[in-house]
Amino acid sequence: MDTLRALTQLPVSILEEAEALEQLRWIENGYAIQTAVTTHETVAVDTKEDLNKILKLFFNK
Repeated sequence: MDTLRALTQLPVSILEEAEALEQLRWIENGYAIQTAVTTHETVAVDTKEDLNKILKLFFNK
């Protein structure tokens, strides 16, 4: 949680904004990231509407 809090305090860089990839903020500020291939279906949560769908789907809220 400390790392996530710190990340949210970092400014959005020009590259992050241009590419619309928040991962670039991690990399540009010296954080390591890791990726993996998965066969599990995932759901994107990019908007408040997406979040509301997930809350209803998983938590009936």
